[in-house]
Amino acid sequence: MFDTVEDLETYCRSRSDEEISDGYPAAAEYTGPGPHPTVVFRRLPTTDAHVTGYRMADHSPYEEWLPESPEQAVLLVCVNGTSPSPENVDTCEYEPSSVTGVTVGEAFELPLRERTYKFTVYALRTGEEVAAGEIPSADLSCPASVFSDSMVREAGEVYTTIDYGAMLREVEEAVTADAP
Repeated sequence: MFDTVEDLETYCRSRSDEEISDGYPAAAEYTGPGPHPTVVFRRLPTTDAHVTGYRMADHSPYEEWLPESPEQAVLLVCVNGTSPSPENVDTCEYEPSSVTGVTVGEAFELPLRERTYKFTVYALRTGEEVAAGEIPSADLSCPASVFSDSMVREAGEVYTTIDYGAMLREVEEAVTADAP
């Protein structure tokens, strides 16, 4: 059904043709001691104009848990931002960008809104939720740069970034735990 582990990303999307609750019967069984082969997908937008989907975490230490095929995967982790806080926590100032030495645009300001992040760990074969929780923002500082991948709208606000250390601890705890 899936050719690569990257294809499992469809289970993290809320409006997907594939529902994680149905599980992926061809996946490996969640049993025995950890660490378990795991695929981690993150969607961590830093602006309200960032529309890119989930991206697979394939760098260290996540690569240590990454299976070679969807059928070898035991756990699936989806990490996504929650709704931003209703109030602004700061104002972020950004300078014009410089691409190949040519300055483009003008300086601008954007409101900073705090965002927490949620994670859910699934036993891929059954779709059963194994762990879930929230991950805080790293701090209330402005993102270093503003990125918009939308061709339709410009960024109107920026969000606090995830605490990557906390995310790693949460994921690692689930991956290394013994199956029930």
